[in-house]
Amino acid sequence: MMKKTITTLSILSILSMSVATSQAALMFVGFDSDSEQFSFVSDVDITSGTQLFFTDDEWGGTNFNDANEGTMSITLSATLTAGSVVIIDGPEDSVSGASGTLAHDDTSFNMSGSGDSIYAFSGSRATPVFLGFLTTNSDTAPDTGSSIDRSSFSGTDVFAYTGPTSGEASFSDYAALIQDVENWTAQGDGSGSQSANFAPPSDFTVVPEPSSTALLGLGGLALILRRRR
Repeated sequence: MMKKTITTLSILSILSMSVATSQAALMFVGFDSDSEQFSFVSDVDITSGTQLFFTDDEWGGTNFNDANEGTMSITLSATLTAGSVVIIDGPEDSVSGASGTLAHDDTSFNMSGSGDSIYAFSGSRATPVFLGFLTTNSDTAPDTGSSIDRSSFSGTDVFAYTGPTSGEASFSDYAALIQDVENWTAQGDGSGSQSANFAPPSDFTVVPEPSSTALLGLGGLALILRRRR
């Protein structure tokens, strides 16, 4: 009996470690300066109550440079599931792909098609913990989080990731695909409004590795054996 209990607890401990979350990386997957929209995906679950900030200010290495730029935030009212594509529509104060409340700390958030950057972070503007970064004009990248340089799209109002969203073993495995500019498509040429063309990708999914599937099966079997004692 003791041996079965120890075995069960050992397997459950391994399972717990295998699904443990780490520092989130928010990977931007869409940009629409015409209607002030952008989209991103997280590589881990983010718990309810977390506040995520987004700013188009420029990071100088130790602080944000321009008090004239804007910041908005979303406070999650439910867990944001890894792989879910979230779309933030600033002017409409709307969020899709996540449950939460969008707030503007000021009214100066203004995405520019001629060249701009968006920083995603938790914490505060004074002490940010960077989670993600997208630039079209080679602004300074933060030391942490996902950094995506799309300077080649400078002058383009609307663009998005159009690469694979399924087939990888983990959500973090999509980082290299999202980094690859060949997996992005310009959806507007900078003249007029191309907001109707804004098409972020669908939600990302993962395929468990065989070893992970086998481990889950062993965990289920251990629970069944324990209940039969």
